[in-house]
Amino acid sequence: MKIFTAEQIRNCDQYTITNEPVSSIQLMERAAESCVDWISENCKNHRNFAVFCGNGNNGGDGFAIAKMLYLKGFDVDVFTHTKAKFSPDANTNFKELKEISGIAIKDFKESVGYRFDNRTVIIDALFGTGLSRNLEGDYKELVNFLNSKKY
Repeated sequence: MKIFTAEQIRNCDQYTITNEPVSSIQLMERAAESCVDWISENCKNHRNFAVFCGNGNNGGDGFAIAKMLYLKGFDVDVFTHTKAKFSPDANTNFKELKEISGIAIKDFKESVGYRFDNRTVIIDALFGTGLSRNLEGDYKELVNFLNSKKY
């Protein structure tokens, strides 16, 4: 497996957007589709997904993944700041997600009472390559809470 730095990933995205050409939302959809294809192949014993989405493009990736997982027959719950100001691409995918009645969209705070079990897959789409600070406040609590899950 190759590991890239945040700068290398941003450069790859920009190169693809500029040279294919493909829009950033199309690139987001491609990434989500690849992720969902991998999940479909490798997580056959898991049916429940809890997708945690931030308000930036990584959250947009999560919204797209949630939508595609649901359309493949998986049970999906999405956790986000429902009143957040999303990046333009994240907002596009959030709006599409809200139109699907079978996906529950919940606030982060509702994750505390959520019933995680050993068949629940947690997808972290909170922060991407743009995170340049230490976590604090509600986000730090949320990440610590999710990291405490031992499934």
